[in-house]
Amino acid sequence: MSAELWPGDDHSPRSAAVVLEITHATLGGLVPDFSAAAEVSHRARANGTAVHIDGARLFNAQVASGIPVARWAALADTVTFCFAKGLGAPAGAMVVGDAQTVERARHVRKRLGGAMRQTGVLAAAGKVGLDRGVGLLADDHRRARCWRMPSRR
Repeated sequence: MSAELWPGDDHSPRSAAVVLEITHATLGGLVPDFSAAAEVSHRARANGTAVHIDGARLFNAQVASGIPVARWAALADTVTFCFAKGLGAPAGAMVVGDAQTVERARHVRKRLGGAMRQTGVLAAAGKVGLDRGVGLLADDHRRARCWRMPSRR
């Protein structure tokens, strides 16, 4: 894992953000090495570059690695995770960050057409996923080990 940060010049912008994907779906749910992710985060932050974790399956990473979600999240300025990927909710995702960033994300989401009115129903399903789904992920991992991803040729 490496982060190539562009310093920017007259002809190209500097790197605005580094995104860490936790876990990587096309690599069979691979969880990145935590120390490597921490080094990438440290380098980015030392350069004044924001760090975002695309944690669609962040709770799977916690179960597979034994590293708590809070430690993964501490590597980033913002984190997203999905209630429907592993946690059993029918839909929904969450963005986590400081209040100003979350408010800006909410505003952009609405500008792009994401202004659902029945969010309480999805929020309830997301809460059930967090309360009950995380405890079931170890069994999901056991079952997934029995299945092999087809070769990409």
